[in-house]
Amino acid sequence: MTDNANAETTYTELYALLQTYATLSDEEKTNVDAEFTTVQQMINAYNEKAYTANSELANATEIVFAPIVATGFTFLAALWFLLKKKFFI
Repeated sequence: MTDNANAETTYTELYALLQTYATLSDEEKTNVDAEFTTVQQMINAYNEKAYTANSELANATEIVFAPIVATGFTFLAALWFLLKKKFFI
């Protein structure tokens, strides 16, 4: 594991490290505490990025679909009927 918090590490790899850490004796944990702290920081950074990405996606979806929801079913049904007549004869 590197000291670089920006190192390319997958979440699966980080989770595997956590599982391994849980199986260590207290003495072994003392020997790797600095590295474990780095792993925890990387997991926190990953989770923050994932939360931000999910929030941005939710906001973008809401912005895209808000006009569709606002128009109402009747308008959309009428529009579909007109477009269907025009394009599908």
